[in-house]
Amino acid sequence: ASTFCHPGFGPVLMLGSGGQLVELMSDVRFVALPASRDHLERVLAGTLIGRALKSGFRGASGFESAVAFVHRLSLLALHARDRIAQIEVNPFTVGQHGAVAVDVSVVLS
Repeated sequence: ASTFCHPGFGPVLMLGSGGQLVELMSDVRFVALPASRDHLERVLAGTLIGRALKSGFRGASGFESAVAFVHRLSLLALHARDRIAQIEVNPFTVGQHGAVAVDVSVVLS
């Protein structure tokens, strides 16, 4: 997940599957912020990783944790948009442990 300010659209959240094949799979969605938790849930459910998490594919779990994580990330991006130009969380993991950011990059304005 990544947030940034687009010159024409304003604050934006990029959401989708990560990893080396992300460009090949085209499994990324862009959401103008602010966005409701329900909207983010629908967007995530439309991605390959979201469908896998929601359906429990091969024991996957953590869909609700992922939704809560991206919702909180979007709120942070909006709250701090005067001070933070971009936040990139890649990857974050979800499961029985909840949602955990593994690697985070923050670019200040």
